[in-house]
Amino acid sequence: MSTESAKEKGDRLEAAVIRIESAIFEYNPSLKHATITIEPKKIMIVNGVKHEIDLYVVIDPGRGYKSVFIFECKNWKDTVGKPQIIDFSDKINAMQAQRGFFIANRFG
Repeated sequence: MSTESAKEKGDRLEAAVIRIESAIFEYNPSLKHATITIEPKKIMIVNGVKHEIDLYVVIDPGRGYKSVFIFECKNWKDTVGKPQIIDFSDKINAMQAQRGFFIANRFG
C-alpha cells in the first residue's frame, strides 16, 4: 500500500512532464536559439478569475512572436471526465495559449 499523497503523486507526474518537455526542446534544432521558460504551478488571474496552471511553457524564438502552451497533469486513481476537460479548455482560452495538453492516468 502506497503512503504517497495525492499532491506527491501529482508533483511526480508534473516533474516527469517537465523532464520530457525539456528533452524535446533540447533536441529540437528549430528551437536551438529560442528562449524557453517552463513555470510549474503558475497562478494567473484573468478578468478577476484565478487560474492554476500545472505547467506554463513559453517559447520565444526571438522574432517578435511567443508561443504559450499549458499542461494539466492529473495523477488520479479515478478517471478524468468531460467536466475536467471543459474546465481545461476554458483555461486554454483564458491564457490565450496556442495549445493545451492534458496528461492523466485515466480518461472516462
